[in-house]
Amino acid sequence: MKRLVSVAWAIFGLFAVNIIIQSVVTLRAKAPFSNLFVAVNTLLDGIIVGVFVLLGVLIVTRQPKNVIGWLIVLPGLVGLIPNESYIRSFNSAPSQPPVGLILAVWFTYWNWLLLILPILFIPVLFPTGRPLSGRWRWLIVAGLALAVYFFLIASFQSRFAGVNINPPVDWSIANPIGFLSDPIVETLIGPFLVGMILVTILSFASIFVRYRAAGGVERQQIKWLLYACALFAATYIARFLLSDLQGILDDILRTSLNLTFLALPAAIAIAILRYRLWDIDVIIRRTLQYSLVTGLLALVYFGSVLLGQRLAGALTGRQESPLVVVISTLLIAALFNPLRVRVQAFIDRRFYRRKYDAIQTLAAFTETARDETRLEALVPALLGAVKDSLQPEQAWLWLKKPGRSA
Repeated sequence: MKRLVSVAWAIFGLFAVNIIIQSVVTLRAKAPFSNLFVAVNTLLDGIIVGVFVLLGVLIVTRQPKNVIGWLIVLPGLVGLIPNESYIRSFNSAPSQPPVGLILAVWFTYWNWLLLILPILFIPVLFPTGRPLSGRWRWLIVAGLALAVYFFLIASFQSRFAGVNINPPVDWSIANPIGFLSDPIVETLIGPFLVGMILVTILSFASIFVRYRAAGGVERQQIKWLLYACALFAATYIARFLLSDLQGILDDILRTSLNLTFLALPAAIAIAILRYRLWDIDVIIRRTLQYSLVTGLLALVYFGSVLLGQRLAGALTGRQESPLVVVISTLLIAALFNPLRVRVQAFIDRRFYRRKYDAIQTLAAFTETARDETRLEALVPALLGAVKDSLQPEQAWLWLKKPGRSA
């Protein structure tokens, strides 16, 4: 096991050196940046995979038998080979391409499998590193079979081009061992895409099946993964819906997408290493609370500004009035705390019913204890509050008799 851990750290070390060199080259080539977000996104593009690899190595170090750590390390293998810069050193296809160029371009055709396979397998294996049952193992086998199928297609197609670099090169070279023409490749890719869609859907369905069957610690671990996935999906959908935005707003959305993408390896590491595992309930609760409050306040703000500008225009004849913006801002400031309290109560009542009932029980007992002075009436109220809020199997109350030492 120590050798495996050493291999994982060696991969991270080589990857880190490679990423540092590429980041310096990229920063020097693209500087000066148009704004801060462009610079941040350029750096994030270089370190995202590095964060995946680092957290994967930490998992391998602590739990070397857990396959999840190795799956997170797997994307780092792509960054170990600087094939993109090598391909770009050729402005056009050479008449006699060297073997190194053929291998580099060939690698771009299938290296994305090293990135997609963890996405397929982690939901099936999370968090123990084993499928929920033997019936789900065929999903792993199907994913590997599809990967081998695509690898063979990529290896034997007649021509290669650097399609998996951004932006792709506009030239291609002949594959010395290729015999599959482009029409045949397109035909063979069809079943692969259908199979990948089915495997992806079933893979993500498996995590929900496991969540329903899980309990205690494992359920909290799955919550971390689901929370990170939901956060990334919400940010991705927001950027997709607002894809027409240009300039700094698009840069902000891209930065948010990169940061939420980093939440995926962080959530996996927290869940598997069990660091602050039970905080996920608080994080989910606060996320729901402040997301809903922010959305409602945004609607109130823009609605009040729009309505106020129309009223001001009708009364004064001016299209824009700074006073309307000031009043709308003061309205939002006044509404924030009352709205937050009401939203928090709604979320607790709707999604955290047990906690909401416990709070209500304790509040009712506080009122009783403040007004009641008779011990024989206070004892049943105390035991009832304990049973309703904590729900123990049994509850007793011992009282010291007056005049007797402890």
